[in-house]
Amino acid sequence: MARTSPSAPAISCSPPHDTWHNHGNGPDQASVNLSVLDMPLVNILNATYFEFDYREMEGGRLVEKKVQSAKVPDDYSQRYYGSGGLTPRFISHHRGAGTSSPMFVYRWEQTERMLRQIRDHEGSPYEGILVEYTNPTTGGPVYKTMTFFIQMVRPAEKLLPVRQNSSLICTVFSGRGKSVVGGKAFEWEPFDTFCIPGGEWYEHINGSSTEDAVMLVSSDEPTLRALGFALKHGRDRNGDTVVLASSRHAEP
Repeated sequence: MARTSPSAPAISCSPPHDTWHNHGNGPDQASVNLSVLDMPLVNILNATYFEFDYREMEGGRLVEKKVQSAKVPDDYSQRYYGSGGLTPRFISHHRGAGTSSPMFVYRWEQTERMLRQIRDHEGSPYEGILVEYTNPTTGGPVYKTMTFFIQMVRPAEKLLPVRQNSSLICTVFSGRGKSVVGGKAFEWEPFDTFCIPGGEWYEHINGSSTEDAVMLVSSDEPTLRALGFALKHGRDRNGDTVVLASSRHAEP
């Protein structure tokens, strides 16, 4: 992937299941699109399908279209869901198939503002400052099968090792550092993307003494949690293994 310096703030979008969507870009600046899909799971479940005959009603008849007509303003998500803890009751929150978040756009400005507000918290010794994107109507993950985080590793911060059975995709927004995954070190910088397979020990290290490192983390944790399989361990400062999270059923 080519590295670029976008002039506009990054935006996280969540086209929901079973919803027509198309991508576009303005004429002046290049953009980079990162698509994170649950296709392996959907394929295994034999639930994959494609449709290529998008139509809209015009003059009383259905007309084939290459690009959708906008039905709501560009700031719809911000306008109706952009104030945390406040949800309007006078609109329908059923968008698309109704199986994912009705907030289609998560603006980077809001995420960045929150990171600034909480960066001085001690955070987690295993995950630093970790913020999850959520469905504003349920408080749960954006999708039933996937969740997304913004993770901040502060200057010179070295996080403790973690192992979980969910798989992670990490995309670096800013900063430079390295991650040790399965005993192998991988250096990263902005716009690098690396994967952490489920079951591998990993730890993140910020290589700068002055600059925060920020990355988008994608995870299939909701699927494992729904099935009662999610499990996460860490190693404390004494090197002992501790349980950080578990959704496994208790033994009878």
